[in-house]
Amino acid sequence: MDDTVMLDACCTLNFSATNRAADLLNDLSYRFVIGTRARSEAQWLAVPGSDEREPVDLQPLIEQGLITEARLDHEEETVIFVQLAARMGDGEAEAAALAVYRSYVLATDDRKARRILSGAHPALRLTGTLELLREWQEITRPSDREMAALLRRISERATYRPGPLNPLRPWWAAILGDE
Repeated sequence: MDDTVMLDACCTLNFSATNRAADLLNDLSYRFVIGTRARSEAQWLAVPGSDEREPVDLQPLIEQGLITEARLDHEEETVIFVQLAARMGDGEAEAAALAVYRSYVLATDDRKARRILSGAHPALRLTGTLELLREWQEITRPSDREMAALLRRISERATYRPGPLNPLRPWWAAILGDE
């Protein structure tokens, strides 16, 4: 598949939390892009068992060509951004505007953003952390222990847990053994 996936800040943090972001981005058959606003929002991960935070450095991923940074370059993108920013966070709005205008797939876990975008831009293809991780699992076949450790790092460091309505929540829970 040759689709381009626009990452929002949450998905970027989730991937970063795994300590395997380069592997994930390299193994999945997409071109990954992040907007300037989402990049500036994806700054910190929690340090388990501490009040400290760990900085996120996306520069190595950019230098390796695994993520490309994009900005609003066209008037039409800016118009879409302004419309969406009135209803959602700037990082999600920018990622969505770029994805809509450039016909990218948008990777977001934000339920509100997904709901708004499904109504306002029904042709926009959406994905999220769990869809991408499950695809990565199917491609690379990591051990159960390795997959559980990866999901645990996302939960602890990016403080992400899928909501009860996420269709892949049972997959997440089964891997972590907390159904």
